[in-house]
Amino acid sequence: MYTCFITIITLFVVIYQLIIGCSDKKKSPKIAAPIASPATKPSRAAKTSRATKPSRAAKPSRSAKPSRAAIPSPPTESSKSISITKVKVKSKKEMQEETPPTLSDDSSKKVEPYKIPYDTLIPWLVFTMRDGVANQLTLYDNKPDYVKRRRWFLAFDKHPELNRYKEPKCYDFTKVKFFLSENKKQYINASHVTSVCERRNYQWNILTQGPLLNTIPHFWEMVCNSDVEFIIMLCSFTEKGVEQSARYFPEKEGDVEKYGEFEVKYLKKEDDPVKNVIWTKLEVKNSDFYARTVNHIQVTWWPDKTAPEDPKPTIELYKWLEKTRDLTRKMVVHCDSGVGRSACFLGIDVLLKYPMTSENSNTRINEAIRVSRNGAIDSPLLQMFLLACLIEYCYQEKKFGPELEASYKGFMEEYKNYSKKMNEAANLKTQSEPPKKI
Repeated sequence: MYTCFITIITLFVVIYQLIIGCSDKKKSPKIAAPIASPATKPSRAAKTSRATKPSRAAKPSRSAKPSRAAIPSPPTESSKSISITKVKVKSKKEMQEETPPTLSDDSSKKVEPYKIPYDTLIPWLVFTMRDGVANQLTLYDNKPDYVKRRRWFLAFDKHPELNRYKEPKCYDFTKVKFFLSENKKQYINASHVTSVCERRNYQWNILTQGPLLNTIPHFWEMVCNSDVEFIIMLCSFTEKGVEQSARYFPEKEGDVEKYGEFEVKYLKKEDDPVKNVIWTKLEVKNSDFYARTVNHIQVTWWPDKTAPEDPKPTIELYKWLEKTRDLTRKMVVHCDSGVGRSACFLGIDVLLKYPMTSENSNTRINEAIRVSRNGAIDSPLLQMFLLACLIEYCYQEKKFGPELEASYKGFMEEYKNYSKKMNEAANLKTQSEPPKKI
């Protein structure tokens, strides 16, 4: 019995020494011992007892005192003192009188343009050119939308007085929303449209209807909330006695107009970037926003229900915008309904960045835009014009070889004859029909 007791005590002591030794090994650095031959044991001088103090180079143990260099110097009077400055709270009037910050032109903050996927775009356009306008017309998708669910148009149905037309309806899931706004209705007939292949901030743009008289404050609130740099207006205010858009900015240079809480000033008229395209600088502000400059571009050569016979001016305008505008900021594009001319123009930007193939091209032309804006590209004529614009863009960029020169000229000639015929028919129909009911 006595022997068992002694054995247990001995085991506890050994285990305790092992635990203490492991903890000391972790905390203290290893000291290299002289290498002894296998036959001889290391001498006593080679062993370091626990009582001996380690050298200064080694990390001190718990019992050892740290050197003077390790002791931090006492804090000075300057480090003890804490400077407390009184901050004067500025009134709302003082904040309004301050000079507003200007937008930075730092080139390092600008986003590089998205690289166009020519490897898929060119084969599709070559197929389109060789297929011809007549065959492409048979493939036009006349389906007005890709989502037929009543619950996805709740905001549109709830505010009929804010919509220019009864059809097509505006999706709820892509409509522009207002944040921290005093606009109680929280609705505007406008949709976010982006290239589906890559969701980057600078690719998001807005398609909207021509503002009504009662939606002008909502329009300017959207411009300020969404940090819009360019407004592209692809219509006149009135065409053949029919209102396409209410006037939402002053007519003369220096004039100021107030729309609800927003004050809009006509700053100056710039030189036309493209023939028959009006470039105006506007300033918009209210009590919640700093004054900001907005560029307004109005195209005057594109009547409703028609398409230009020559795509070159449209491509010239698109290229100028890509070089001029800040790609981190949004662009608002509108006509009268926001699904015809405006959707066609913005479709150039969307489809140039969309991966296309000859097998799914005609479905994707509509899908790429209609998935965001219901009823976009609302006629076969506009779809043919969009194809002509894409072909013209790639031709100007010299992406077609000399062997495709005949195909390019043949398609453009066929489109010109087709668009001329359709434009004449649209003009005759407009003269015979009564104006649209708003």
